[in-house]
Amino acid sequence: MVVNATVPSTGWTVSATTTEGALESRLWTAALVQLGVFSLVVLGLVGFGWWVSREYVGNVGRLSDGFASLADGDYGTRVALSGATEWDHLETSFNELSETLARRRTEVTVLNRVLRHNLRNAMTVVVGSADRIAATTDDDDIADDAARIHRRGESLLALADHARAIESSLGRRDEDVAVRRVDALVEEVATVLADEFPQATVTSDVGAAADTRVPSGDLLVVVLDELGRNGILHDDTDDPRVDFTASASADTVTLAVSDDGPGLPPIERRVLTEPFVETPTQHGSGLGLWLVTWLIARVDGEIDVTAAAGTRVRVTVPRVTGDPDAGDSRDPPPTDSAIQSADGASADNQSRDE
Repeated sequence: MVVNATVPSTGWTVSATTTEGALESRLWTAALVQLGVFSLVVLGLVGFGWWVSREYVGNVGRLSDGFASLADGDYGTRVALSGATEWDHLETSFNELSETLARRRTEVTVLNRVLRHNLRNAMTVVVGSADRIAATTDDDDIADDAARIHRRGESLLALADHARAIESSLGRRDEDVAVRRVDALVEEVATVLADEFPQATVTSDVGAAADTRVPSGDLLVVVLDELGRNGILHDDTDDPRVDFTASASADTVTLAVSDDGPGLPPIERRVLTEPFVETPTQHGSGLGLWLVTWLIARVDGEIDVTAAAGTRVRVTVPRVTGDPDAGDSRDPPPTDSAIQSADGASADNQSRDE
């Protein structure tokens, strides 16, 4: 292979000669160099991806899992992050937060138990003493005072029971609460309230929503009982009325509790419908409506309140789809009456005392 070229300024002719084998050798050398460079680039990208995965994606995943554990109540969960100093700071901050939550939960649990225990013991003595005073005195004023002490003592005992019911309800994990049919759920609450308050008219009408099912049905029993009980206890008439109704859409179920009482005070409506923080001068009258708010948030529901001639509270929760004949996933729990509203009892006794 020969190439000739003439240099104009000198007239010389320059010839370049090579063989086919030499050219192929150079081409192969160039191809191998390019392949080596390409391999180095690929290895660099793989190494960079591994580093990014280890430094960022893996750490983010571990942090996400850690926060999910905290959301499930597994306080004390620890994470181990690797990489730059910033990740060390995040690891330390997360683990300190987790340990603080675990310590606070222990403190609150112990404080709650001690206060409830001491409150119950003290109020039992107070109520018993008030009964003995009322039974032995001939003075009507003293007897009235003893009766007032008895009523307030009973309301505080109910408050201790209510705190225990709240702790039990909020402490249950999602897998511990049953899917319930709407008709069975509403009928259970209506029956309990009708038996407990014979002077009240308690009705239920779930209509076409009867065979729909809702998640966390056991918690919704507590919610409906609280709302119905609150409506009865805060009605000053001799014949309070509470109505339970239900309706359903493709994705949600709405449970409504209506009463013909004096209407829910604005401060209590804020507890149900707003991100409300109590202050020494602005606070609710008890625990019942707070319990409703916490439980509805727990089941991803929404609350709407209408207070005009009476009060109507509508609770909207996700609907469980699937086999409509599955029914309740387990036997319904007792309500009490598990759920006796210190919120209502305390306010009721206070109104009578004053």
